[in-house]
Amino acid sequence: MEMLRFFQNNFRFKGIIFTSSPSLISLAQSKGVLAIRGTKSLASPLFDRRKNRYGLPLIRNMFLSAKREFDSAYYGYINSDILLPTAIFKILSILNYNRQMGVLSSN
Repeated sequence: MEMLRFFQNNFRFKGIIFTSSPSLISLAQSKGVLAIRGTKSLASPLFDRRKNRYGLPLIRNMFLSAKREFDSAYYGYINSDILLPTAIFKILSILNYNRQMGVLSSN
């Protein structure tokens, strides 16, 4: 949660936690991170309740939920046990520049 909060405070980044845990939802709220639980977000009731065989939300539905919540050039997914280096934002900036220059496709 602290990584998401750090990224939100220092970069053009918005984190979303997908969880059904009331304690994680409460922690996310206290840190200013959007929490989307099972069937709806705290801000929007549009999250799709379909899940995979392990009871986790489908990745496609998580991306659709993220797109409904935030307008962005890029969307990504990471498990909660993954740490990202801050260099990811420089890389995304370079990719975005190359996309704007026509070197990379927008699709």
